[in-house]
Amino acid sequence: MRRTTKSPGEKIVKDIKRATRKQYSNEEKIRIVLDGLRGEDMTQPPDPGRSGVEFVPVSFC
Repeated sequence: MRRTTKSPGEKIVKDIKRATRKQYSNEEKIRIVLDGLRGEDMTQPPDPGRSGVEFVPVSFC
């Protein structure tokens, strides 16, 4: 496996991104997971009754 050396600028940018990354509390993490479980599954077509928009399946042949 080949290892690439990073320039000092890339290391500085990575350190800044790591330091400024949003820190979520335990309550926020639980809320995010519950919202995801409660939310719509993006792989399924939306429920037309909820959005008021008609869903028309399209086949890509």
